[in-house]
Amino acid sequence: MTSVPNLQPLLSGSKYISFWLIVLVLFSCDPAKRAHKNTYPNGPRPEHGTIPKPKKKEPVVIKKPKKEPIPEVPNTLPNDEGRYAGGQVNVAVLLPFLTNKFNESDAEINAKSQIAIQFYGGFKLALEEATINDVAINVNVLDTKASASETISLLDNPSVQTADIIIGPFRKKNAATVAEHAVKKGQVLFSPFREIDDQSLKGKGFVVQTFVGLDTYMEGITKYLIESDNTSNVVVIKRKSGADSRAVASLRKAYGASLGSGFMKPLKEIEVDDTDLSFDALKLKEMLMLNPKTVFVIPVWKGANYVSSIVRKIFVSRNQDSDIMPTLVGMPQWLSFKNADYEKLNALNTLIPTADILNVDKATQTFAKRFHTSFGSIPDKNAYKGFDVGRYLLQFVEANTQGVFTVPNVKDLFLGYEFEDFSNLSSQPIVFKNKLVKIWKLEDFRLK
Repeated sequence: MTSVPNLQPLLSGSKYISFWLIVLVLFSCDPAKRAHKNTYPNGPRPEHGTIPKPKKKEPVVIKKPKKEPIPEVPNTLPNDEGRYAGGQVNVAVLLPFLTNKFNESDAEINAKSQIAIQFYGGFKLALEEATINDVAINVNVLDTKASASETISLLDNPSVQTADIIIGPFRKKNAATVAEHAVKKGQVLFSPFREIDDQSLKGKGFVVQTFVGLDTYMEGITKYLIESDNTSNVVVIKRKSGADSRAVASLRKAYGASLGSGFMKPLKEIEVDDTDLSFDALKLKEMLMLNPKTVFVIPVWKGANYVSSIVRKIFVSRNQDSDIMPTLVGMPQWLSFKNADYEKLNALNTLIPTADILNVDKATQTFAKRFHTSFGSIPDKNAYKGFDVGRYLLQFVEANTQGVFTVPNVKDLFLGYEFEDFSNLSSQPIVFKNKLVKIWKLEDFRLK
């Protein structure tokens, strides 16, 4: 379980420690050099829980690899055995460090920079555990500066051109740009921050989307409603402005795909005018009197004031004579709302589907200590995400040192992945998407 809210990044000591140790050391003083290289060949793996000795202003090198020519990027995605057998695997990491906007006089580090810093810190710690025989992983880190034009220019960077695997970027438009480039060149793209529209991609590359997209969340909600036998009590609340139209359409699709047997009733939808947050026109008392088990699905990821007002309306409209509380199904972004009414959310049966919440246990606490020792910063969810991507990268490469090219099952990750193949077998690219969604209940002000 974990406390709520728990997603706000915190820095101990100087707010600049993580920026200086992770970012400014990454990039050469020569502005023409945008990439920093770390090499992670075969080396000893520390036992679980040990804290590696931090290294200052040096790339982490477990063992210096033999110098070998950088292999050319293939035009097709081969199915030959052992794609990564021997030699080295070139990895390009594209993140919005925004080094061009860093100013020591700023009160806080830019939010996007913080995401990149945390993610790369976790990623770096994972790669310190490299145990792949006879394969050196050559990492090149580049700053997209959260810019579409900069991202496009980076596509011509030798580090990207010769990459076997590309990780990132963060912004949706930039991720789409890089995905299009990668599949055309037959490269592998790991997308940890954005959903990739595979329908628009043409090429013979490979997409591994660790990020959980909207459709997956709606499928997870639908699956929960079916398994909890609540399909006859569902009411979707959507805004008249159309702000929720994409999410509602996705839920309808997931719900409709499960109708099959014909025993499920169609979704009931209520449209509300969010220009008046009192919602006096929204009559819920009679509905909740007749059915106190009503399940309200509120597919909103932006609009904290709107969500709080709807929650308040449902709370005051509940059947005061019943011990049964209505259920609310929200979205993972609710956990980052600073002005959320947690008193009422806790009183109601509030469920949050999310792929980014951790169980607080010995492993996460050990990682937090290790991260703080290395970088002087408390890890947030992006640090754990980076660690998972780094560790999965090692598993991915190791799985493809022999046998047919594959996306392996995952193990020993904080958040975990469950990949599903979305590829059209008659065409490329090959696309795997993470489908792991967990439903958390808010109880005693904790997620369980």
